[in-house]
Amino acid sequence: KLDEILARRRRLADRYNEQLADFPGVQTPYAPQHAPHTYQSYCIRLDPIQTPPRDWMMARLQEQGIASRRGVMAIHEEPYYAIRFGRISLPVTEAATRETLLLPLYADMTNQEQDRVIGALHAALREGPRQMNPFGQMRPFAQRGFRR
Repeated sequence: KLDEILARRRRLADRYNEQLADFPGVQTPYAPQHAPHTYQSYCIRLDPIQTPPRDWMMARLQEQGIASRRGVMAIHEEPYYAIRFGRISLPVTEAATRETLLLPLYADMTNQEQDRVIGALHAALREGPRQMNPFGQMRPFAQRGFRR
């Protein structure tokens, strides 16, 4: 059964990859040929300049009954570790913590269910607020330039 489950999860991930490919600022998972991804979860990264904030996106999806989760967790920011070891700065990890989002993906997910998630995600990406770039100007959403 494992091969069948993994194949289905990979097909669903491929559909997400295809549907999100044209959205600037959305980085999809990387899966090298020599190490195929199992897609235990499907994690995207949102560029904070080109996309709405991750928490805003999660709230919009939740309003439509679509569960999502924070992606990367920064253990050094969890209270137990911060108290025990003190505050430290890990800027790359902290950025990933703020910018990653887990989308629904499970082996029995239907294409219709996934289409609903994709539609809600597309709508939120188009509608959501944008942050200012370092020069104080809002960057147009349609502007390309996010490197994958």
